[in-house]
Amino acid sequence: MTRPAHLVLAALAIGAIACHPADPRVVDGRSDALAPVSIGNNELSWDMLQAVSEMDGGNLFFSPFSMVACLSMVYGGAEGETEAQIAAAMSVPEGGEAGWHENLGALLADLSGEHYRGYTLYSANRVWGRQGFPFEADFLTLLDSSYLAPLEEANFAADPEAVRTEINGWVAETTRDRIPELFEPGDIDGDTVLALVNAIYFMADWATEFDRRDTEDGTFELVDGDTVTVPMMHAEATFRAAEQPDGTQILQLPYDGDELSMVILLPATADGIDALVASLDDATVTDHLAAVTEHEEFVVELPSFQMDYNLPFEDAMKALGIVDAFDPMLADFSGIVDPSVDQIWIGAARHKAFVRVDEQGTEAAAATGISMKDGAASPEELTAIHVDRPFVYMIHDDLTGTALFVGLMMDPSEAPLED
Repeated sequence: MTRPAHLVLAALAIGAIACHPADPRVVDGRSDALAPVSIGNNELSWDMLQAVSEMDGGNLFFSPFSMVACLSMVYGGAEGETEAQIAAAMSVPEGGEAGWHENLGALLADLSGEHYRGYTLYSANRVWGRQGFPFEADFLTLLDSSYLAPLEEANFAADPEAVRTEINGWVAETTRDRIPELFEPGDIDGDTVLALVNAIYFMADWATEFDRRDTEDGTFELVDGDTVTVPMMHAEATFRAAEQPDGTQILQLPYDGDELSMVILLPATADGIDALVASLDDATVTDHLAAVTEHEEFVVELPSFQMDYNLPFEDAMKALGIVDAFDPMLADFSGIVDPSVDQIWIGAARHKAFVRVDEQGTEAAAATGISMKDGAASPEELTAIHVDRPFVYMIHDDLTGTALFVGLMMDPSEAPLED
């Protein structure tokens, strides 16, 4: 995998301390307590994929885990119908708010920091609030205890552009410069009272790498039946795969460390991608993963690709039913500030992501920011999977069954690797 020089140096530094034993995962399964968070994250993943694919028919990529982290911080200060709409979008069980924050916070902490594992996975939250603003004490305590995000005072009124630059600088640093600008000009202004941000970064080698010498140009069929020529990676080894009775193929490619994997869902035909996307929810994907088994001397062909994606986050949230939060007259964030003192609402919502898939492995990053203003028959034995038509893919935490990143690849020729 070709990476910027500073990332190569970072990798060398990690290699120099490889003598440290890997820190074991604290959250090592989908416990009864964690299940609502994992399932809610995944339901939002597939709802978001379906909503955004209808808005944007091309390649897309995002981190539902980053979205859930940021939305959950906002949820912690919402009340009334605003709270109900956010809870419904994340499938929070009725009466389960306290457990939601506690268990999501535990998973965020488990994934964050230096763990000397075979992969790099880091997720962090930060919150900037207007100097002197009367935030509710319980809300600030929640941010600090569950999201490790104590409030940082910012002078939005005097110099909002300086604050925007500071926030974007932190996001760029946290994502290794893969998300250089989260908030765009105008997102942060003199009326901003609160900015809540999550950033996530992932980099890992495949457990079984593709040999670059075996990569050759291949044909990829598009939805309309046309074809494009793209670099196709090739490997023959033991892989986990399955084919369902309807022809859907599932391929699970583990990363080094065998705790995370890329899961590819491939429809039987190129024009079946819309139906596949529409069918996805947590239960269906769990069933797909339960079907995979190991196949020896199995051939995999997979296109390499790289892309940046700016997801229409505000429109997507509204499509998922989060409407009142954006309306100054309807938004109820009385858990953040006493409404008799001030009324606040969401003024801007951003989500940007990056992914690179090549012979060595995968690099992915994403950031989410919300600024708030005041006022049948068994299939034949599989021997190969050729990912040569549109597909859904996700970077999956195999220990908890949580989707960390989700993508839809419609045309790899529009997402070539960059040196």
